[in-house]
Amino acid sequence: KIGGWQFDFLTDRLWWSDETYGLHETTPDAFTPTVETALNFYTPDSRPIMAEAWRKGVEQGQPWDLELELISVKGRRIAVRATGQVDVLEKRAVRAYGTFQDITEHKLAEEALRRAHDDLERKVVERTEELQASQERYARATAIGKVGVWELDVLNGQYHADTNLKELFGYGTNELSTDPFAWLRLVHPEDQPIAMRNWELVQSGAVEASHYELRHIRKDGSIVWGDIRARAVRDPKGRLTHLIGATVDITERKRVEVALRESEERYARATAIGKVGVWEWDLNSDQYYYGDAHLDSLFGYARGELSSEPYAWLSLVYPDDQPTALDHWEQIRTGAVPMCHVELRMVKKDGSIVWIDVRCHSVQGQNGRVARLIGAAVDITERKHAEAALRESEERFSKAFRTSPHPIGITEAVTGRCIEVNDACLEAFGFRREEVIGNTTFLLGIWPKLEDRARVIERLKTGQPMRNMEFALKTKSGALRYFLASADLAELNGVLCVVTVANDITDRKLAEEALRISEERFAKAFQASPHPVVISELDSGLVVDANEAAWRLFGYRKEEVVGQTTLQIGLWHSMEERAHYLEQLKCQGSIRNLEVQLRSKDGDIRMCLLSSERIELNGKQCIVTVGDDITESRRMERALQLTQFSVDHAVEAVLWVDQTGQIFNVNETACRMLGYARQELITMTVHDIDPSLPVERWAEHWKDVKEQGALGFEAKYWSRTGDVLETEVTFNYLQYNGKEYGCAILRDIGERKRAESELHRSHAFLRQVIDTDPNFIFAKDRTGRYAMANRSIADCYGTTVEDLIGKSDADFNRNVEEVEFFREKDLEVLDSLEERFIPEEKVTDAAGNTRWLQTVKRPIFDDEGQVHMVLGAATDITERKRMEEMLLQRERDLHAALQERERISQDLHDGILQSLYAVGLGLEACKPMIRQQPDQNVVKLTSMLNQGIGQLNHVMGEVRNFIAGLESHVIQGGDFPTALRNMIRTMCSSAAAKCVVRIEGIAARQLSTEQALHVINIVREGLSNALRHSGAGRIMVSLYSLRRCVRLAIQDDGLGFNASLTQGVGHGLGNMAARAKKVRGRFAIQSKPNEGTRIILDLPKDTTYAHD
Repeated sequence: KIGGWQFDFLTDRLWWSDETYGLHETTPDAFTPTVETALNFYTPDSRPIMAEAWRKGVEQGQPWDLELELISVKGRRIAVRATGQVDVLEKRAVRAYGTFQDITEHKLAEEALRRAHDDLERKVVERTEELQASQERYARATAIGKVGVWELDVLNGQYHADTNLKELFGYGTNELSTDPFAWLRLVHPEDQPIAMRNWELVQSGAVEASHYELRHIRKDGSIVWGDIRARAVRDPKGRLTHLIGATVDITERKRVEVALRESEERYARATAIGKVGVWEWDLNSDQYYYGDAHLDSLFGYARGELSSEPYAWLSLVYPDDQPTALDHWEQIRTGAVPMCHVELRMVKKDGSIVWIDVRCHSVQGQNGRVARLIGAAVDITERKHAEAALRESEERFSKAFRTSPHPIGITEAVTGRCIEVNDACLEAFGFRREEVIGNTTFLLGIWPKLEDRARVIERLKTGQPMRNMEFALKTKSGALRYFLASADLAELNGVLCVVTVANDITDRKLAEEALRISEERFAKAFQASPHPVVISELDSGLVVDANEAAWRLFGYRKEEVVGQTTLQIGLWHSMEERAHYLEQLKCQGSIRNLEVQLRSKDGDIRMCLLSSERIELNGKQCIVTVGDDITESRRMERALQLTQFSVDHAVEAVLWVDQTGQIFNVNETACRMLGYARQELITMTVHDIDPSLPVERWAEHWKDVKEQGALGFEAKYWSRTGDVLETEVTFNYLQYNGKEYGCAILRDIGERKRAESELHRSHAFLRQVIDTDPNFIFAKDRTGRYAMANRSIADCYGTTVEDLIGKSDADFNRNVEEVEFFREKDLEVLDSLEERFIPEEKVTDAAGNTRWLQTVKRPIFDDEGQVHMVLGAATDITERKRMEEMLLQRERDLHAALQERERISQDLHDGILQSLYAVGLGLEACKPMIRQQPDQNVVKLTSMLNQGIGQLNHVMGEVRNFIAGLESHVIQGGDFPTALRNMIRTMCSSAAAKCVVRIEGIAARQLSTEQALHVINIVREGLSNALRHSGAGRIMVSLYSLRRCVRLAIQDDGLGFNASLTQGVGHGLGNMAARAKKVRGRFAIQSKPNEGTRIILDLPKDTTYAHD
């Protein structure tokens, strides 16, 4: 939808193309456009803009390219792009032309795109809010569900876990490192092979996902079960890059599973041990459809061997007990009773008799009748036998009870009332039988502490037996006696009683107390000693005892050492050292602070100072050895020595200062760097080597270091030689033994600074070169965002280089087609890995102008050979495109000129040339008439006539040359220098002035055909003026080559003239200047009265050579 227009200022006529009429919705028959009527089509807002653009075009030759609105003949509002150009010749507008383009749909598309963009932004905001809400829900869900998410970066060897996973193992957010093996150590040692086996399967590619359960060790040492699910992430080459997964805390589930399994096992054991069989009877179908294995084995049958016939069980009942069984069966079957409980004798498969405790419950159906019976049969044969044996036992117990030497008493559990006591009990407490029987222990005052008896009763009620518990009880006289008592609950005549058997240990207690007091003193000193103390036999090395410090030092438990020799537990690192130690002890009787090497349980060698004394214990020679572990102090001494050596030989200089800035210690590197001896430096302050840090600022500097703990900065220090050292300083604040210190680590960064400065200069130079380049230079990543760009492309988009980086063409260019074209070519380069040459592509700049580019795009490879960016260089060919358009226009103009010339040639040939030819014929006809004149006049008249005919023939020749065109002689292979010389010789043949011609061959070859034609015409005009008006005696025409141009010079020594007074006089000079302008030449005239005239024409060398 593009139409054209043209306006001729000479005829004041405006021409529209058919497309332009169609755009205005009118026809040539209905409307004749003028400038004024054309402006009226524009809307009130657009009309002033168009009128101003027209004014500037007419007055200044300024082109326009505008987007405006007009209203068609039919009243439709149309958005148009109006362009125009005015041709100005000698400061006068001669012609204007341009185009109209209907951009209504484009504008609508832009508006739709804007609305879509706004809608997209709104959706992005809404989606972002939904994503944030989703992330919050996910965080809450994983926290509640005890789920931790983790990722293993295989390529970088790092393990990342979220906060939930760290909390799962009892750690804080920053407590665990990213080292994968640090996380592996959290796995229970017995389960680590499971984790490694699943890792190897995923790593080898055998599986893509794994699922397993294992135990982890929390920070507090507790065990937590984890359900692990992991999945592999691989790159396009199939190489494993990441392993992502989640860990769920299933400790509670595992606990429930274990509890359920233990419960089932206990039930199975209980039914097996308790000889219990379970059965169920369906009365509706009258089938015995369930009986467990224990029920079968109860009667000596294998599983499934016992018949499931409903009344088969009756045959198992002992004949004498069958009536009882039937009676209970009938009552529960009819619903008379809901349950029954009966003890029956039953006959096993082998014929033996067993006692069975039968318990049965009825289950009613929907009709209210009994539908099922559920029951259990318990083998109580042993109980029955036990009851019989009990009766016999009671008789034997009664006899033993009376004659026992130990006090025995039977009391009611609840009231404490005494039911029976033996003679030994009466004797121990000093009571008579009648004082005890029927009385309570409370009234008898036996228990000094009643809570002791209550505690015993509670213990017995919980099923825990009481064995040999020690009590202090009162006798009748009030004296305390000590007893070891054992008690059990027993039911007598339906009353819960306590049967107590005691052993009087009062005398033994007194002896033990005396011994305890003696041993307590030694034990306290022995166990409380912070130093290891060991008692062992002298000859065998058998360990008799050792204190806690000894166990802790060597990593053993007491039971692992006591009763073992030092050789058996491998305590001595060297047998020779042990032998020497014992020999010295036997000879001297004691040893003080002898350094030896001993081995701990885990194999570590410990350095100890041992002191030993010989003693006699239970008739055996023993030794008491006291040790002092000096392993750590020895290690610290070695570490301190190594640290001092490392600091002294470190690459960095190290200085220690106090809070006043006084240097009190330095390493060797500091001495070398600063050029001082150690003794000189420790007498100096930091102000001596850093004059830029005044003394009054030190307190503030020290305060900052103390608050932050450490500071890093760059400083300049002066060496002894006066050199200024550029250093990077790390200053650490330290506290030791209540004093404050500072440790400064100095790194010489002078070389690095110089390199950085050079790199910065190089980068700035490169940046300047790139920004100076008028071409577009850029680099984009795979997403189409600029990673590098020069100033030319930033200027095109109306922004800065800094703002352009990280953004795409779509952020600045609203032309979707252009952006998509750029993106398509970028992806072609990235995907094909090959360079692309784009002869022409369009880009719309920030001002809305269309610019043409010629672009080369190449792929950029990273260190791994992967394409990650595209590098582009584009040349702005807008001017070339404009010149091409101008050239096409000139060709059209030349064609029109040639047609016009053909017409003029015809007019000259048919008009002027024929008239001149007729004049010539007339002059020739005069010759016979002249010959009839007197003789003295014939010669003179004939000469004058011949001269006139010659001049007329010359004029006719020039006209013919003009008609045929001298250029045809040049174009058709003629020699331009020869043609020029011949023309000059012809013009000067009858002139009094001497003409000199100097033409350089290289200069003639550097002229185009068009330039050669104009040079001949300019020389003709200039030479004609010199011959006719200058009165010159010598005229020189020269053509020679300069560095940037070819120069034509026409110089004479004639009268000359004032160049400023030539305006409006004749057309010769104007024609020469016009011809010079057509070939883009620079034309100048230099002349002064009586000093001659010089005409100069400089022609550029940038055209195609026509004369080789």
